[in-house]
Amino acid sequence: MNISIHSDRKDTHVAASLYVAATQIPGLHLVYPDEADLVINVDSVHNTGLVRGGKTAYYELDDNLHQGKNKTLYEVDLLYIVTKANLPLYPTRTKWLPVAMEPIIHYHWPFAESHDFVFIGQYNNPSYEFRKQVIEELSKKFDGILTHCQSQDYPKFLSQAKVRLNVNPRIEDKPPLIITRFYESMGIGFTMNDYHPTMDDIATEGKHYVGFSTAEDAIEKMKFYLSNEVKRIEIGKTGKWLMLNEHTWKHRLLSILEDYEKL
Repeated sequence: MNISIHSDRKDTHVAASLYVAATQIPGLHLVYPDEADLVINVDSVHNTGLVRGGKTAYYELDDNLHQGKNKTLYEVDLLYIVTKANLPLYPTRTKWLPVAMEPIIHYHWPFAESHDFVFIGQYNNPSYEFRKQVIEELSKKFDGILTHCQSQDYPKFLSQAKVRLNVNPRIEDKPPLIITRFYESMGIGFTMNDYHPTMDDIATEGKHYVGFSTAEDAIEKMKFYLSNEVKRIEIGKTGKWLMLNEHTWKHRLLSILEDYEKL
C-alpha cells in the first residue's frame, strides 16, 4: 500500500512521528501524494492546504482550539480528532484518535536522574495559566529542570529527573487537550500530570501515572513519590509498558490503515 503524509511542518511534529511509524510496517510505502492510495493530512495544513490522494484523511490535532470550525477540511474520507469529548462538534463520521509516543525516539537515556523533576514546554498563553501556577509553586520547593530544547535533546532532558511533569493546556471549562508529552513522558519513566476524567480512556491514574488537581496537591504527591523510590519506579515501569503496548504512533497509524480498508 502507498501512503503520503502531509503537514505544514514535519520537524518535531506528529507528521514526523507518523513517518517513522510507517517505516515499521511491512508492505507500506511512503510516496508522493499523486501516487498515494491514502494521503494523511496532519493539522496544521492551513498554509499549504489539504492534499488529496486516492483516499484522503485529515487529523485535527488542536480540536480544543478549532472546535469543529474548519468545515472545508472535513470534506475527506477519514476524519480524526484528539479529544473524545469534542466529537459532538464534528461530523458524525469523525473518529477519536488520541496522540501517542514514538519509542525509537522517546526512551530513557543513560543519564542519572539527578534532579527532582523536569518540565519541557511553554507557559506563555492563557491556556497555560494553571501550568504556570503549578510550575512556579513546585520550583520553590524542588530541584527542577525547566527548559525549552531542540528535538534531539528532548528525551535526554526527560531522562535526567526522577519525575517527568506535564500540565495539559486548558481553555476555560473545556476538557484539556491531552498532548503528546503525556505519552512521551510515560514512555521514559515516572510521570506526574494534572488529572481530568477524560484521561481515564488512556491510562489509569495511580497505576500508570500520578495525577494532581491543584498546585498544593502536586507538591504533596511529589514529596511522597520522591521519598518512595520503589513505588515510583513501579508506576514508571507500568506506565511505560502501557505506552509501548497500546499507545505508539505505529498503533495509531495501523488504526488509520484499518479504517482505510473498510472504505
